[in-house]
Amino acid sequence: MLVQWLWWRIWQMLYSHMASATNTALCCGKHRHFTNGEPGFGLSSCNLLISKLISVICSLFASSYVMNWGKYFPETKLQYAPAFDGRAVCYPSESILRDYLSWRQVDCHINNQYNTCFWNLVGSGKSTAESQNMLKGTTADVKNNLLFDTFKINYNDLPQIFRKGSIVYRKKVEKVVKVEDGQEIKRLRSCAVVEHEDIIRDNFWTQYPYILGGK
Repeated sequence: MLVQWLWWRIWQMLYSHMASATNTALCCGKHRHFTNGEPGFGLSSCNLLISKLISVICSLFASSYVMNWGKYFPETKLQYAPAFDGRAVCYPSESILRDYLSWRQVDCHINNQYNTCFWNLVGSGKSTAESQNMLKGTTADVKNNLLFDTFKINYNDLPQIFRKGSIVYRKKVEKVVKVEDGQEIKRLRSCAVVEHEDIIRDNFWTQYPYILGGK
């Protein structure tokens, strides 16, 4: 749980990355992996801009990490300069991009379920080798039953950040832009938010079609 908490804090710390990267439509994160979506590039355009995209995003990511470290970890001094590797992949369609993001979220669930079982077994007195052997080849249902029957943990009640990862996107909200004759004038404005939504089903994409360039 300490590692999960740490990554949650890092996600909050890197929130400014999304707020600063105006061309980034969606960021997804789980464990130590972060995915950025940059829509609107054709295949040829993406090939031309691939080096620039990687360098700009990694640079902004690292600088946000350094600038915000003290805000979230005031008692811990940053000992080394962070470095992040990156890669750019041009997915040929929105459906394939969604498939990739769905796989990431499923992977987040699989890893979290395993780790939750593993560390609870270790905490109960099992060795790491014993815990690994007990979990080897087990299905999701078996792991859920293990958590509930042995540790009284309902997996579905765990915080969604650990089960689904983090989604950073631009949410359109009404904001007061000015006041005229005592009346508030409101306009839709986009602001970066960090949430833990299900992006496998259609609901999220139907509610926010503009993320992938829809209306």
